[in-house]
Amino acid sequence: MIEKVNMKHPDKVADRIAGAIVDLAYKQEDNPKIAVEVLIGHGVCHIIVETSILLPIEKIKSAVLRIAGNVDVDCVQVAQDAHLARNQSKKIRCGDNGIFKGVPLTDEQKTLSEIARKIYEKYDSDGKYILDGEKLIICQSNAPTEELKKEYPNAIINPLGDWTGGIDVDTGATNRKLGSDMADSVTGGGLCLSADTEFVSDDLCWHRMDSYKDGMKVGQWNNGKLEFVKPLRYIHNQNDYFIEFENNTKLSMKLTPYHEMLIKTSKGNLVKRKAYKIADKLANNVGNSGSIIHNFTFENAVKKSKYKDENELRLQIAFCADGTILENGNKWTGRIRVKREHKKQRLRELLQGRDYKETADGEFSIFWVKPRFTNKSLYECCSQENLAIVYDEVFNWDGDKKNRLFRTTHKADADFIQFVIASMGNVATITVNDRFGEIKNGYEVKSICYYVHDLKSTTTGLRCTKGTPIRVNYLEEKEPSYCFEVPTHNLIVRHNDRIFVTGNCGKDLSKADVSVNIYAFLKAQATGKPVELCCAIGDDSIDGKEYSEIVEIAREYISKLGGFEKFAEWGLF
Repeated sequence: MIEKVNMKHPDKVADRIAGAIVDLAYKQEDNPKIAVEVLIGHGVCHIIVETSILLPIEKIKSAVLRIAGNVDVDCVQVAQDAHLARNQSKKIRCGDNGIFKGVPLTDEQKTLSEIARKIYEKYDSDGKYILDGEKLIICQSNAPTEELKKEYPNAIINPLGDWTGGIDVDTGATNRKLGSDMADSVTGGGLCLSADTEFVSDDLCWHRMDSYKDGMKVGQWNNGKLEFVKPLRYIHNQNDYFIEFENNTKLSMKLTPYHEMLIKTSKGNLVKRKAYKIADKLANNVGNSGSIIHNFTFENAVKKSKYKDENELRLQIAFCADGTILENGNKWTGRIRVKREHKKQRLRELLQGRDYKETADGEFSIFWVKPRFTNKSLYECCSQENLAIVYDEVFNWDGDKKNRLFRTTHKADADFIQFVIASMGNVATITVNDRFGEIKNGYEVKSICYYVHDLKSTTTGLRCTKGTPIRVNYLEEKEPSYCFEVPTHNLIVRHNDRIFVTGNCGKDLSKADVSVNIYAFLKAQATGKPVELCCAIGDDSIDGKEYSEIVEIAREYISKLGGFEKFAEWGLF
């Protein structure tokens, strides 16, 4: 999935004005030190310039009027910070802290860039375009929808109807569309998860990442708590390379190499680390990289229970486990047949004061009852109830209470009980015993059994151990990848029925260094491989090159485009 905006989009107008002011500085001096921020909209353009040289205000206003039309200009120029000035006083050094990434352009990104340019050639006004596989969305102002429909018959065009855009109806600010200018070559970011990774939604069900529909809520991790939110963005990419992490207990993840994993350090701090770096350490048995978090807590708000009291809910759980539906029953709609004494006693406790009948059948007792619902799905009967009660009761029936094990032949119930266990702050994994077709006691087994384990340990240590070693698999295969951007930047997801907490695709785009980003982008296109660089203010060299050489490479690229204003029009692709 990729978004592209044209040069008349309000944010791009702000970028172009900033670029034009930087161009003015380069006309006055070979190596000016300048940073420009612009906010524009509704007839006013606010500009702040941090600069080593004073620029004529008339020329700044002229550039603004040329790009944006008749607006009032409010411009403040201030001297560059003294510490930053000293850093650059004797030679060209890095002027920013950060991680900068270049990634080869995908066919999808190239295609959308061509579409955006083609539409802009005909309609030179505010426009935004999105391409997600075969799905094309065109929002083009001052253009008849029917006209665009003839050119792009399968596209979604102007969903709210014909419209007028621009700075008279919206505001724009510098760098807000940097992501759409640089594709995947932006700083920060969680990048993506495999399509078969699942997110949890507010229906308390797990859904594949590639099945997300607009309007759905997704589970974010907020300091240990699960919260359901509408994602700020849903991201879809094509990737040629994935890394798989798994062990025999509770770990299973399939990530892109640059995915930001959420790590809990030995001191209890939370940090983000790239998947490929963790993989390298594990493969080379180097140190302790911290731990993956598998647990969360969740308090579901029950507006009104479907049950008269708590015991009626607990009885329903018993019925789902050991009950039989009596479709033609006159007085009783269900019966529960149990052999174990603790189950018999438990049913007598739950049925005290209720209308029921108990009969004997050899070692078995049969309890004739009227359950609240003649439905044997735990999810259907209990998902909107107090999950703490469900957690407390369910191990009395299907499974092993002592060993905290739940058994069922229904996958939906296994998924639900896994969520219930996890919502209590514990860790739950699902294992499968595929007995289908086996002969047992003279009968053919016709079911698959799912085991849900309630585990004590809530994290997986990212270190090589003899007990439960972590396997790292490098997968070179082209397939889709997906992610969400959520406010906390941490997602609760599941892969192969194992839950984990990880970073998301939120981008931190503040103060991206132009020179290093351009260099990383160009190198990625030339090599066909992702490039990631880290630098600090004052660095003399990056990637084995003098910083002045990095600057010259970027300068040459900008010059070929025609200056910073031209660069701001379409960005790096």
